[in-house]
Amino acid sequence: MYDSETRKITVSRNVHFNEKNIPVQRRNIASIPITNEKEHCEQDVPVSQQEQQNTSESSFESIESKEDPNDVSYQPSQTISEYDRRNITLRPRRNRNEEANFIEYDIPTTYEEAINCKNGDKWKEAIREELQSLEENETWKLIDKNNDKTVTSKWVFCVKRNLDGDIERYKARLCARGFTQTKDVDYKETFSPTTRYDPIRVILSLAAKENYKLQQFDVKTAFLYGELLENVYMEVPEGVHAAPGKICKLLKSLYGLKQSSRCWNRKFTFFLTTYGFKMCPSDNCVFVGNFNTHKVILLLYVDNALLLSKSQNTLLHIIKDLEQSFKIKVLNLNMFVGIQIVKVNGSVVISQKQYIEQIINRFNMSESNPCSTPADNNVILKKSVDKCTIDFPYREAVGALMFLSTVSRPDIYYALNIYLFIYY
Repeated sequence: MYDSETRKITVSRNVHFNEKNIPVQRRNIASIPITNEKEHCEQDVPVSQQEQQNTSESSFESIESKEDPNDVSYQPSQTISEYDRRNITLRPRRNRNEEANFIEYDIPTTYEEAINCKNGDKWKEAIREELQSLEENETWKLIDKNNDKTVTSKWVFCVKRNLDGDIERYKARLCARGFTQTKDVDYKETFSPTTRYDPIRVILSLAAKENYKLQQFDVKTAFLYGELLENVYMEVPEGVHAAPGKICKLLKSLYGLKQSSRCWNRKFTFFLTTYGFKMCPSDNCVFVGNFNTHKVILLLYVDNALLLSKSQNTLLHIIKDLEQSFKIKVLNLNMFVGIQIVKVNGSVVISQKQYIEQIINRFNMSESNPCSTPADNNVILKKSVDKCTIDFPYREAVGALMFLSTVSRPDIYYALNIYLFIYY
C-alpha cells in the first residue's frame, strides 16, 4: 500500500477499500491481462471484501468488459495498450570492462575442420585411435532405424601437454550429446561418487609417515567399460561408415551420456570388491585391501587412481591384474588431479604451481611485488569510503584463492578470511 502523503509503502493482510475515494487513473498506464481467479479468491477473501477488491482492481487496470464476471466462461481482454517509454527510469548501467580469453587457435572444433586443417594427419590418427577403442569395447551395434528417440554426437579435440608446456599427443574423443536425453526414457540415475581433496591429503600424509610406496595410473577410455542398463540409441557419428537407414544402439556408456560416470564407477567398484578390496565407509572412492600380508590403499578419482603399499612388488602385481580387465597407463607420480606431488627426504610435498601462475596472469598480478607474509595480523582494515572506479573481479579472485587455500595452501587462509570478511 502506498501512502501519497508520507510517500511510504507498507504491507498488511487486512485492507478495507474506500470506494468513495478512488484515485484518478494515471495516464500512460498499460492495460494488463488478468485471469478469472474467482474460485481462488473465495477461499481466502470474504465476499464483501472480494467485491470491493474486484471494483478497485478494475479501476487501476483500465479493463473494460460488458460481460458478466460471474460467468465461468468469462475471459477478460488480452490486449495490452501502448505506454510512453519516456516515463521509464532505467537503472544506471555498470561500466563494462572488456575481457580477453585466450585459447589454443590450432585446436579444431568440428570433425570437418579437424581433418582439413594443417595438422589434419595428426587429428586423423587421433580419430582412428578413438574409433578403434570404440570398436574394441563393442560400444554400439548398428540396427535399423526405428521410432525410438535418438541422441546425436560430437567430436571433441584437445592436445595433451607436459609440465613444460610441450605437446605430448593429439587427442580426439567422440561424445554423445547428453543434453538431448530424456529422464526415465534413456537415463534414470546419474549420481557418481568422487573423492574430495581431504582424503587425498590424508593418504599422502599417511604415505609419508608410514613410508608407503606410491604408484599412479589411469584407465584409458574408462567410460567405455561401463554397461548401460537403459536402451539408448544414437545417430551414426561422423567418420563412421554405415548403410543408410542405420542407427547405433549403445551397449557401453559413451562419453557425454548423463549416466556414463555412474556406469563406469559401478563397473570398477564391482571389480575392486571381487578382487578383495573393501570400500571405506567414510569415502566411497577409497578402497583398502590386504594382499600377501601387505596393506594396500587405492584412491579413485574418476579414471585416475593412486595405489599405496609398503611393497612395490605388491603394487606391480595388482596393476598387472588390473591390466587383464582394463587398459591401464602407469604414470610417474608428479601430478594428480591438478596437485603436483614431490617426495623429498621421506616427506611428500604438494603444490599447485601451475594453478597459481594461471590466477596470477588471469588477474594481472604478474608485475606485482612479492611478499613473504600474506597479511599482517596487526593491521586493522576498514572499508573504503572512496568510490572505486575500477571494476575489478574481486569475487572471482577470492573464489580462486579459496580453492587454492582448501587444496594446498592453508597458510593463506587467514588473510583470505580477513579480506573476505571486509568485502562482505
